[in-house]
Amino acid sequence: MPLIKGVVLDFEIDQNLAETIRDTVPYAFNNLEKAVLTMTEEGARTLIQNFALINYPMLIDMAAMRHLTHLEMRAPPLGYNVRRITLLAVEACLVQFRQLKVIRLNWDNRNEGNQFSSVAMFDRGDDDVPELVLLNLQVDQGHGLVSNILPLLATQTPCLKELNIGIKIENATSVQLLRALQACPLLEIFKVAGESMSLVDPAVFAHLALVARLSEFELGAEIGHLLLEPTIASLPAHRTIFDHLATAYLHVNPSAAKLLFPRMKATEAISLRISEPSDILTWVAEMPRLVTLELQCMRSMPLDRHVLAGLQNMNLQRFKINAAAGAAIDGSEIQADQLDYLFGNHLTLSELTFAWQGSSSSAHIMSFLQYSPHLVLEKIARFYPHVRELTLVAPCAAIDFLRTPDIPLNMNLRFLTIERIAQPAQPPQNTNYNRDVHIIAEKIDYHFPNLSGLESVNDQDFTKFVFRDVRRIKKMRRDMARLGGEYLYMFPRYVLYR
Repeated sequence: MPLIKGVVLDFEIDQNLAETIRDTVPYAFNNLEKAVLTMTEEGARTLIQNFALINYPMLIDMAAMRHLTHLEMRAPPLGYNVRRITLLAVEACLVQFRQLKVIRLNWDNRNEGNQFSSVAMFDRGDDDVPELVLLNLQVDQGHGLVSNILPLLATQTPCLKELNIGIKIENATSVQLLRALQACPLLEIFKVAGESMSLVDPAVFAHLALVARLSEFELGAEIGHLLLEPTIASLPAHRTIFDHLATAYLHVNPSAAKLLFPRMKATEAISLRISEPSDILTWVAEMPRLVTLELQCMRSMPLDRHVLAGLQNMNLQRFKINAAAGAAIDGSEIQADQLDYLFGNHLTLSELTFAWQGSSSSAHIMSFLQYSPHLVLEKIARFYPHVRELTLVAPCAAIDFLRTPDIPLNMNLRFLTIERIAQPAQPPQNTNYNRDVHIIAEKIDYHFPNLSGLESVNDQDFTKFVFRDVRRIKKMRRDMARLGGEYLYMFPRYVLYR
């Protein structure tokens, strides 16, 4: 029997395979260290229909795997009665695993009666869980209920380094969360979302900002001045907070931004969600070590150069701005000539993503990103020459590469993502379709000789077709260079568009 140290069981198996798993689990998995148990829709059906084969006793046998250190459990979807079967079995497993370092439970727990008792994973008499370094409790859609584990975290997980709570904790209080955090001095990553976000009160926030040594922090709830003010008001003018925080995922309103960001001197990357246009980037610009900024608009809103003015005082390497699902950014007020200075330091920016559209009040008022996306490429190439990854996505923005200049853009672009490529007319109207596609591919290679990836949101098949031709041209250029020659491009040529 081979020595197995890692396994993925998705339960999408027939009866014979189920019997084999049942018979071999106690023997083959004695040295197992990592397990991913995936309960997909088909897997859940198999689990229930073959309960005699893949059942509670079998998982008890798995629980005898004394070397198991990593466990990930994924659940079946809504509509299956997993309370009686799967959850009971999971609890039985967790009671037995004494060497676990990583626990990931990604559960679809939207059935209100479907409560998972996480106490089971710690219920070991007087024993604590000294090896546990990561605990991830997550459910789909942010709904569900887990028994109150906070008192146990406060006493039994001294080595915990990462805590991710994405589920409601039954009868939990902010005081209990504070005690749990105080008892985990090695905690580096803390993320909280869903109904547990309300547990982060001013006292918890003060501990996270001033005492904890977090390197990564995510809070799904919007941060307002009421959460920050008790902490900030008591600090000396030059006292910094989150002194070890490298990465943050936050939803902050403008009044809180003014209090928060000027004191966050260590943060290098932030994903910032906003709900209204404001001067919030003016305060973000006071974070001296910031090199990565993602700006997500949670609601439909207008965007102009004044909202983005704070970027001019930053030395960003990566900048991304887009809209959340169901929202739209009205960028009709931004003019093409404003790109010259819109995104900050011309010499440091290497990754750029921006996506906005025209006016939400009139379909006739479009943004330049929609009607002149080829001009955007020229502007970015001229003013941000070190950009290696570029994403330009906007409704109706088909890039006509034949309208780009006949002199090279000299851009060291490696990855380009766009809405779509403007297509030439197809046969039988256009008898030179393949030639026209080849000319488009030549123009792409001409401007971006180091391009290794080209993707589109729409019309993906045509984009792949064009990029195959781009790769062939690149190979021909390399072959010609080895022979001491030079590849001669066909353009400019007339291309018939539909």
